[in-house]
Amino acid sequence: MRAESKHGQKHAAIRRRNVDMRKRWLALLLSCAVAVNTCVVPAAATTVSDAAIATQQTVSAEDAETQQIDSDENTKAQGGQNADLYTSDVASTETDTTAVSETHDFLSGVLVSGISGEKAFENGEVTIPADTSATYLSMKPVLNSEASKDPSMKYTFKYIDLDGKEFTKEDTARNVYVRFDQAFLGVSGKGNDLSLTVTKGDVTETYVIHVVRSAKLSGLSMTDHNGNAVSISPSFSSKKTAYTAQVLDNVSNVTIKAIDPVELQNPEESEILFNGTASADGTYKLDVADGENVVTIKPNNGAASADEYTLTITKAASATLDVNVEPANAQVCLYTDKGERIYQDNGKYYLAPNTEYTWTASCEGYVGKTDKITLTEASTLDITLDKAAEGEKLPQLKAEYPGFRADSNNQSVIKSKTPITKESIEVKWERQMGTSVTPSSGSTPVIVDNKVYTQSGGKLYMLDKETGEVLKSSDCFMNAGFNLIPVTYADGMIFVPLGGGIQCFNASTLESLWCYKGRKGSCNSPIRYDNGRIYVGFQQGDFVCLTATDEDPSDQTEMKTALWTNYSTAGYWWAGAWTNDNYVFSVDAGGALMVMDKNTGVTVQRIQTKADKVRSDVSYYNGRIYFSTQSGYLYSYNLAADGKVDLDNLIEPLYFGGASTCTPAIYNNRLYIGISGGSAFGEDGASILVADINPENGAMSKAYLVPTKTDFGYCQTSGLIINGYEDETGYVYVYFLVNSAKGSLYMVKDKPGMTEADPESGLLYTPSHEQYCIASAVADSDGTIYLKNDSAWQMALKRSNAYLKNIEMIGGNAVLDGGKNFAGSVAEHWFNVDQGTEKVTLNLTANEGTEVRINGVQGAKQDITLTGDNTNVEVTLVNGEDTRVYNFAIYRGPTLSNMYVYTSPNNGMGKNYVMDPEFNPVKTDYLAGYSSTKEIMSGYVWFVKNNSTDTIKATAVSGIDDYNGGTLPEGTELNIRRNYKGETFVEVEFAEYGAGVATTAAIKLTVTSADGTQSRDYLITLYTNDALPTLTLGENAVVERTDNAAKVAVTANKAGTLYYLAQEADKAAPDAETIVKEGKVVDVVAGENTLELTGLTKAGYNVYMLLKQEDGKASRIRSVSLKGLWTLGDVNKDDVVDLTDVAVLLDKITENESVSLSTGDINGDGVVDMTDVSVLLDTLTEK
Repeated sequence: MRAESKHGQKHAAIRRRNVDMRKRWLALLLSCAVAVNTCVVPAAATTVSDAAIATQQTVSAEDAETQQIDSDENTKAQGGQNADLYTSDVASTETDTTAVSETHDFLSGVLVSGISGEKAFENGEVTIPADTSATYLSMKPVLNSEASKDPSMKYTFKYIDLDGKEFTKEDTARNVYVRFDQAFLGVSGKGNDLSLTVTKGDVTETYVIHVVRSAKLSGLSMTDHNGNAVSISPSFSSKKTAYTAQVLDNVSNVTIKAIDPVELQNPEESEILFNGTASADGTYKLDVADGENVVTIKPNNGAASADEYTLTITKAASATLDVNVEPANAQVCLYTDKGERIYQDNGKYYLAPNTEYTWTASCEGYVGKTDKITLTEASTLDITLDKAAEGEKLPQLKAEYPGFRADSNNQSVIKSKTPITKESIEVKWERQMGTSVTPSSGSTPVIVDNKVYTQSGGKLYMLDKETGEVLKSSDCFMNAGFNLIPVTYADGMIFVPLGGGIQCFNASTLESLWCYKGRKGSCNSPIRYDNGRIYVGFQQGDFVCLTATDEDPSDQTEMKTALWTNYSTAGYWWAGAWTNDNYVFSVDAGGALMVMDKNTGVTVQRIQTKADKVRSDVSYYNGRIYFSTQSGYLYSYNLAADGKVDLDNLIEPLYFGGASTCTPAIYNNRLYIGISGGSAFGEDGASILVADINPENGAMSKAYLVPTKTDFGYCQTSGLIINGYEDETGYVYVYFLVNSAKGSLYMVKDKPGMTEADPESGLLYTPSHEQYCIASAVADSDGTIYLKNDSAWQMALKRSNAYLKNIEMIGGNAVLDGGKNFAGSVAEHWFNVDQGTEKVTLNLTANEGTEVRINGVQGAKQDITLTGDNTNVEVTLVNGEDTRVYNFAIYRGPTLSNMYVYTSPNNGMGKNYVMDPEFNPVKTDYLAGYSSTKEIMSGYVWFVKNNSTDTIKATAVSGIDDYNGGTLPEGTELNIRRNYKGETFVEVEFAEYGAGVATTAAIKLTVTSADGTQSRDYLITLYTNDALPTLTLGENAVVERTDNAAKVAVTANKAGTLYYLAQEADKAAPDAETIVKEGKVVDVVAGENTLELTGLTKAGYNVYMLLKQEDGKASRIRSVSLKGLWTLGDVNKDDVVDLTDVAVLLDKITENESVSLSTGDINGDGVVDMTDVSVLLDTLTEK
């Protein structure tokens, strides 16, 4: 019986699923919020689907880290992540000479992205408003007919771009949005006209779209007479025009700052009118009178219209608070209910009466306190802090790479010899530490005490640096956010940034020492440690300072009180701080450089840059600080003698266009950052910028770019500088990871004076576990590079002196790795040969000085006899102390190289169906199960061909919905879909579905060779909610073994009948029919069961079992081995090993009788022969 009986209900459910999926996508994109211009649109004018427009109106591309959108197989990827939404068209400059009609009958109007409703043409003209911050127009002509498309109707768009050149684009009436971003609009008050010529048959009509500018503010803030922030209500939005603020009676004046986006790009074109008075820098000082003070604010930048904003400021009476604290050097802070800090004025706090505030008090070596306070009149608050208990002194560990950056200047310069050629890369180890594209996808590792520390899924892990094995782990008191920031090591402690707080651990034991819960927002910035304190910003406003003191060693989850907090409305995102003796430097997300007193948190300087979006640590080099921006500017500031920014000797920022989220990596007066596509340097796509720094005056200039555009993404991570080769060659090597679907590693080979990229610079390595990457590369002194990406895989790459240069297999029409180029960094490879091939010749070429062994036999060219459909070959390379092993699988006939089943059509974004058995290219029958209380309508079978020339056909077997109340007939061909990366999958839609419904569906994948002579079928049965019986055996399934009995623990997913058969280990494995026919039977319950086996001997056994349910459906066969208890050499099994056993063993071999390996394989070579007789005799003689 179908759980959903009506065809319409299924379609409604699909619509619900798509809406839910869109909501999940948008939620993920908003939570990621990590990339600017991640979607690379290669052409000037692009056509955009309605779905894309809807998405753009909700989530901008600059707040998206990943947008994996899948399309049908026949869709061509055109330039990156949104290949099914954006298609490129070539601009044409031919002149249209067709006569123009004076009528305007073809079009009724246009639809414009971001503007609701149709804008109607009047006499062929329409006026469209666009904010002064907009740089493109996305619009769709609307036909003046019932049809939405007309292929016979031709469009020609023309406009004069910002450089004075005519731009032309041709299209047809396809009912798609067309985007014009080739210098159509600038960030200014100047508009533009777009001419649209429409031709159908012999009739041509001309329309004009006038784009006029509308000026809006992009920011509004206020400070009091001491420079402290004063909140305005509501929070600023460019679409809100009326604001209020309240100050207390101690405030004599305020300074209002309004930001016009035009001023940031073209300051000469912009001014702000405050009560009609122009201000070139956007600031206005107002003496606050009693009562209401109204200020009107209006941007003036040449736009056709401008919004007028009002700010009404009222002055209210205050109540003063005096604070006495013991010890005297303790820091006391007061906060409003919005988290804004209240600062003292002439030694007193001025508070609003009958209003609740929060105070905190903290000091090194003392237990912090916090409480609420409400005043009705002038009062005094006395606070006494208790001494913290003496804690255990923590071991000081050697830290090679202790945090997001390698040193205290937020630079990462490592003296080691890392891999610098593709051939020399060897994957040392790989380990998945969480779930792909989730908050458990793992953080960038740090290297401390020859161990790797990382966090994932609310856990802190310590890994073996050599093997990647987990040595220890510890639970955190909350999970991390998606943008996992690396942990920080200092003074024997590990500090872990979390989704809403920080946790401190003993670095040696991973025992928790204390916790801190932030007031709001995630901790999405690296933690800075300096002299017993940590400094870090939170996403939604707070920059906090905490002491590292373990105030209560008896409580592992004690909640710390911040020493101080400094609030910024913009918040901090990927904005690690730098500190000197007296000050903390950090850049908030709104582009303001904040300089704060280290002891009090008071803002001593706030420098608003031209940038309005920043995600960069502050790094230090040679007396100057540096940071990048997402607004196209690279900043540097000199520091004055007092440690603050030298405002008298400013350095001109370097404008590179596009965006960067990299912390500047600097060495030898060369600076390295990754940048997105921008026009400043005339490069398409994304690049790594190498810049020169003038050591005398700090001036920055472009040296050259290394493009990364082949990956359709840019380096949002920060550079790792390796100088281990510099003494020999003069070169340094800088590594960047690209935030693209592949997450590739790029390398820059550089030295001072170079003005163009070295030929060896560029793509170095693409991980086998491809996924987007917002984690920087890390290295240790051994030359190992550590990587991770959103796949949750941690990877270690080492430099090997032994590697293969060329591989050749002769015979069987062999194809290596599906036709791809040999990737020497990877240990596992495969060949496909023709079915029926019996022998091949493997011919290997290694680098000079490397010895080659194939299956333990020396020699680089050897014949290989194939033993079945799968033959494994081990190749060992030896060069001095370096030994390297490659494993080659040789498959006969067409095969898949991988297959898995997801709950999502977006690869890496869903949950896995459990595959049974695990995929093997020559195994052809699979079950894939998934359970959920929610409705499961589909499963998605993803697969990869071993040979790129093979073809794949997918057909229905059973249980697949036909949309007419039944199932598709067996053999019905199914659509194979392909995403923008070229990855292929089949959607399997269950005919029966619903919340909690158990159902099954099966498909067949047929892989066929290019010539059509060879094929292999794979059967995949998907099931939900335990629709099929399954058995699970743990690692320690054998719980008891005696001379004649055993107990085996087995877990069943449901009650049923268990069939089992125990047979001696040297017998062939039985099939299901044999187990049922010859085995024993026992009823089992859902959950854990103990299977008791009797009548055994001391021999080794394999126990085979399967579970059947009432309808006859059976589980996969499971097996467990029972170790033999016979003593080695006791051939006659009399429990004594003596010369009688030698005689019996000799007789059996002479008579060609079988002998158990457990008793007769004396030398352990896997064969019982005369050598074993000799070894046994010698052993007994010696005894």
